[in-house]
Amino acid sequence: MKLAIILLGFMCVFASNVKAQDYSIGHGIQYSGLVGAQVAWKRENHNIRASLGLVGAGIGYDYFINDKVSLGGSLTKTIATIYSLNATYYLSGNAQEGFRLGLDVGQTNGDISWPSLGGSTNKARVKTIAWFSIGYQF
Repeated sequence: MKLAIILLGFMCVFASNVKAQDYSIGHGIQYSGLVGAQVAWKRENHNIRASLGLVGAGIGYDYFINDKVSLGGSLTKTIATIYSLNATYYLSGNAQEGFRLGLDVGQTNGDISWPSLGGSTNKARVKTIAWFSIGYQF
């Protein structure tokens, strides 16, 4: 949680010096789950984003390799906490309206109740995941 607060503070400082602000909607970890909205602040090749979904919220960073491809990372809190690295392809370019496709690979470490012979126990379980995302940037 401390990391999320530090990253949010960094986002506020970064947002005060941005050249562009974009909005998008979509599905995937970058959009906090099944359906969500994202706001992104761009400066040169750097992109800081925050998302709010039906069951969670997230923050992330992307570095644009070129006009159509970015690499980055996300911290998303839904039913579980998800840390992921992502690659995103912008069909019309990152500064244009249009669709984007992404792939996130990461880990989730949510608390899951597992039955056992001695009764119910609550264990934190780390799991590796891969998730496709799709969104539309306005």
